Amino acid sequence: MNADPREQLVGAIRGLIEVAATTALSEKAAAEAAAAVHALTDRLRSAGSPRTMSFRPGGDGRDPRTYRRLSPVSGVLNPLAAPVRYVEVGPGTIEATVTFGVACQDRPATCTARSSRGRSTTCWAPPTRRAATQG
Repeated sequence: MNADPREQLVGAIRGLIEVAATTALSEKAAAEAAAAVHALTDRLRSAGSPRTMSFRPGGDGRDPRTYRRLSPVSGVLNPLAAPVRYVEVGPGTIEATVTFGVACQDRPATCTARSSRGRSTTCWAPPTRRAATQG
């Protein structure tokens, strides 16, 4: 697990989105969950300060890495973005891996892409299936 508490918060929100989209809840459980989410939203709003940013890299005068981390497409600090992880695998070569959950599509899938000196390759693979168990 990543030690950055902001990334942990975003991961938890993504998990909440997955559960909300894939779990049948009673009206009581849904109402209780909604009240808890609203209370937490109010708590976070009062603990923080508004942030504005341009969705043009570097357009708000910040470091372009800040834009990438908050990007609505692949930002690790944006719970609506696909959770992309970048790894440098060699000089001038990065590999990006993302797992799309139900919030991004109709069934989970994993994508790994590699870019090396302007050439890209993409490979799609379905996630490992786990058998449901009853306990």
